Amino acid sequence: MRFFTARNIIKSWEKYERKYCFGRESLNKRVDSVDKKVDGLDKKVDSLEKRFDGLDKRVDNLEKKLMTVLKVSIRNLDLIYAQVAYNTEQEVKINEIAARVDQLETDVKLIKKLVSNQ
Repeated sequence: MRFFTARNIIKSWEKYERKYCFGRESLNKRVDSVDKKVDGLDKKVDSLEKRFDGLDKRVDNLEKKLMTVLKVSIRNLDLIYAQVAYNTEQEVKINEIAARVDQLETDVKLIKKLVSNQ
């Protein structure tokens, strides 16, 4: 006959643990190790997210600067186009004046000949 004393209960429990729970400690260690690795990965992901946020801000700033440069370039091209148009108009006027001066010089020469012949 077996008596249920504290010593017998403890021995039975220890025997049960040795027989059925031998891998629990190593499993707990593995789970703890995996938890630590997951925590490390979470920190790395957070760090990468911060870096990507910084990169997004830099890209936004570069886009703003590029848009400013493009607007200035377009405005300068518009000014150049207007100047070319104005210069072309002035050239046409100068050519007309030059042609008129040639006619007047011819007229002056003819008048001089007429005057000298009289």
